[in-house]
Amino acid sequence: MNLNSFAQKFTSLVDALKNPNAVVELDLSSQNLTELPDEMSKFVNLKVLNLSDNNFSNIPEVVFQLVSLEQLHAQGARTYFEKYEKEFLITSISPAINKLSKLKVLNLSYNDIDKLPASFFELSELSELNLFHNRVHNQTDLEIIAKLSRLTNLNLGANDILELPDLFANLQSIKVLSLDNAYSEGVPVGEMMTEFPKILLELTNLEELSLTGQGFKDVPKSIKSLQNLKMLWFNDTPISRLPESLGELTKLEVLFVSFYCVADDAPCSRPFYFPKSICNLKNIKEIGAFGRTVHDSEVKRVKDCLGIDIRF
Repeated sequence: MNLNSFAQKFTSLVDALKNPNAVVELDLSSQNLTELPDEMSKFVNLKVLNLSDNNFSNIPEVVFQLVSLEQLHAQGARTYFEKYEKEFLITSISPAINKLSKLKVLNLSYNDIDKLPASFFELSELSELNLFHNRVHNQTDLEIIAKLSRLTNLNLGANDILELPDLFANLQSIKVLSLDNAYSEGVPVGEMMTEFPKILLELTNLEELSLTGQGFKDVPKSIKSLQNLKMLWFNDTPISRLPESLGELTKLEVLFVSFYCVADDAPCSRPFYFPKSICNLKNIKEIGAFGRTVHDSEVKRVKDCLGIDIRF
């Protein structure tokens, strides 16, 4: 019998257990769960499991018996504020996670994980990993992530990462990468990268890169190596200009350099300069500079050559 003829999405564990072979997608999010029953091991066809916004302190062991699983969502909370109101968050990952050999998508954002098991790199099919707002920042853990060569989408924002290991150059399949800072009340509050992470310049298949809220003041000329870049975010970074080589990123469609001002001496009170070569970016559809001081002549130049208005 074709599995697709009776496969269903369930939101009730009780209902799912009545016909375990039919369960392909199970959404148990926001149900105040603290544990899962061993009977869940009967879900031999389960491909998508959502355990987000519950009260787990770790991923329940029965999950690692779901060897057909392709997506696991266990987001600890929905927002920064909700995270710090919760009593229970996932703090560790069992080495048994390597049993999920078919896993392609893993979302563990808004938890309190500070270490990855050595077996984590054995998730060789993983293409999307979201660890936003955890505490995964030591070099050993980052090197484990760098071994996941099939990753196309990686979010390591709000982990207080100060430096990336050289092994990150292995992530040649990466298309979407976020290394944003943590925020509170509109301003970055986490540890900041004081230099642009140049190892990223070797990830030449990147299409989207976000480094919002970081502390570097200069963008290297060699950013031109990211020839496939379509979206670039430097919001709330203390840069005052972009290099002329930016004009060589001819696939760029979105560029944001906004800055949220909280003091008179903030970078947004100083003039921001776009390179003359920005006129080469004929595919660009949106430029955001909210909070920045940009001279009228700069605004007019961009309007004249690209036909778009800088968003303020």
